[in-house]
Amino acid sequence: MMRKIRRAGAATILAAIFFLCGNPVAGTAQDNSGKKPSLADLDWMVGRWEGKALGGDVEEHWTRAAGGSMVGMFRLVKGEKTPVLEFFIIAEEDGGVVYRFKHFSSKMVAWEEKPLFYRLVELTGERALFESQEIIPGKPSRLIYNKTGADSLVIEVGDKEKGGFLLNMKRAGRPAGN
Repeated sequence: MMRKIRRAGAATILAAIFFLCGNPVAGTAQDNSGKKPSLADLDWMVGRWEGKALGGDVEEHWTRAAGGSMVGMFRLVKGEKTPVLEFFIIAEEDGGVVYRFKHFSSKMVAWEEKPLFYRLVELTGERALFESQEIIPGKPSRLIYNKTGADSLVIEVGDKEKGGFLLNMKRAGRPAGN
């Protein structure tokens, strides 16, 4: 009987926390005007971006928003080899903006069983912070896209405590119609 009361008490307290504070797992960002961001607010990411990092040439492409999503890809080229590819999707979901991606080998063999999942938790101008609610060893817990100039994009991959790495990218092109 005492065990049932304790469980019920813990469940009630947890429900009250969620009610009063909101669901911390499903948190959504607000931009600096107080409105919830949409894909249109990420239009500054659209285009082809290139740089040197991770011991080679890197490029990232983002399509314009259409059909409720933005689609992207990343490629690292070292000499004559492509050791890593990534495919991304950003979509509006559950009242917020979410970011999913998977790593692949050059033979399209997936590194992860399921896509890595991040939520947009902060959007300030042309700076977007996506965070994972799940800690996965060896995988980044946050992704920050920061447009630092008309044709400059810095992508920070890592986590708050351990840091990570930066991709300093320059705009190499923008898809037609954008």
